[in-house]
Amino acid sequence: MIENTAANCYRHAGRQTRITCRRCERPICGECMIPGAVGYQCPRCVKADTRATRQNLGPYGGVRPRNPRLTTLILIAINAVVWAGIQVAGFTDYQSQIIVFLGLQPTGNWWTIITAMFTHIELWHVAVNCLALWFLGPILETLLGRGRFLTTYLVAGAVGSLFVVWLTPVYSLTVGASGCLFGLMGALLVLLWHQKADLRQLLIWLGINVVITVVWIGSISWQGHLGGLIGGLTIGSLWAFLPPAKYRHLQWLLLGGLSLLILGGLVARALI
Repeated sequence: MIENTAANCYRHAGRQTRITCRRCERPICGECMIPGAVGYQCPRCVKADTRATRQNLGPYGGVRPRNPRLTTLILIAINAVVWAGIQVAGFTDYQSQIIVFLGLQPTGNWWTIITAMFTHIELWHVAVNCLALWFLGPILETLLGRGRFLTTYLVAGAVGSLFVVWLTPVYSLTVGASGCLFGLMGALLVLLWHQKADLRQLLIWLGINVVITVVWIGSISWQGHLGGLIGGLTIGSLWAFLPPAKYRHLQWLLLGGLSLLILGGLVARALI
C-alpha cells in the first residue's frame, strides 16, 4: 500500500517512506517491504503469518478445522430435531406451551432469544434455512475456525432476536434461523471484501433474500433479518479489522460487550 504523505519506517527510524504494510498499515522502507499477493508486507507480519501456518491457523486466528462441515451439520441436526419434535408433539394446549418455551414468543422468556433461532414450524421453512446453512457454514468455518464461526452464528442471531423483541408487537409469533443466516451473509461479505475477493455472487444471493423479505414482509420477519445482518456485519468487522496477532483479546472483549448490550436490550424491553 502506498500513501501520499511520507512517514518514518517503524523498523528504521529516520528512513522516510510512503509505503505501508498491507496488513498492519505501518510505514515500511524499501529494505523492510516484502512483496505479497497484493501490495507489500512488513517482516513482522510475514513472520506472524509463517507462525500461523505452522500452527494450522486460518487468516483470522482460528484453527483450521479438519472437517469444515462438522459445526454446520450439528446446527442443521439441531434445527431438524426441534422441528420434528414440534410435529410429533402436535398443537394441543399442553404442547403449545412447549412450543412457546422453544421460541414462538421471544418476549415471553429470556432464553427464547436463543431457542427461537432453532425453532421452525413449516417443513419448507426449516428446509430452506438448513440448505442455506449448508452452503454458508463451511465457508465461514474454514475462514474463522469453529469457535469464531459458532460465535458469529449465535451472536448475530441474538441481535436478530433483539430486533424482533423491540420492533414487533409483544407476544408476536416469530421463529426461525433466518436472522443467523443473514448474520452469516453479513460476516462473509465483510471477510470477502477484506480479502479483496469477488463479491458478486454473494451480493446477488443477499439481494434475492432482501427482495423476498420485502415482497413477503407481512409473513417474513424483516426485523430478524435486518438485525441478523447488522450483527453479522459488526462481528465480521471485528474479525477482519482487528488482526488476531495484535488484537485477539480485544476481539473477544468487544464481543463480550456486544453480548452484554443484547442482554441489556432484553432487560430494558422487559421493563417497558
